[in-house]
Amino acid sequence: MDDEDAILTMEKLMLERLGYHVTSRTSSMEALEAFRDSPDKFNLVITDMAMPNMPGDKLSVELTKVRPDIPVLLCTGFSETMSEGTAASLGIKGFLLKPIVMKDLSQKIREVLNKMKHFLTLLATVAIITGCSQSTVDKKESIRITIKRSPDSRCSIQNIKFTLQVS
Repeated sequence: MDDEDAILTMEKLMLERLGYHVTSRTSSMEALEAFRDSPDKFNLVITDMAMPNMPGDKLSVELTKVRPDIPVLLCTGFSETMSEGTAASLGIKGFLLKPIVMKDLSQKIREVLNKMKHFLTLLATVAIITGCSQSTVDKKESIRITIKRSPDSRCSIQNIKFTLQVS
């Protein structure tokens, strides 16, 4: 999401060339509404920091209220108030400085999604170790997993909710 049509069009084309399905918005309020309507439709949200009505960092907070596990990638030009560390402290999973280059965007998306995949693998391991019971861990991550044992004694994860601070 970006409030400049030309930048949004270019980034959408780059992402589609990389094989991603893209939903684009020029308004953070419209993006939040679309996300609230179908939060499970999205695997990643990419937003610009400097957006009218609601900046990217505030949008990230609102998105994670709807779905705590949604990874957000924040893009910004030079900023004295926003850094990678500040973004991470807000729960933003990735930070990218403008101008956006396709190689950097591709690498950052892979990095963010791979961290999420690694984390889900870790959760599955925790579920197996705990003998298919409900688990809660609260450190830098907040984890709640619901596990169900099937009649043939196999474990399956029925529900995962988590918030992950990437440092």
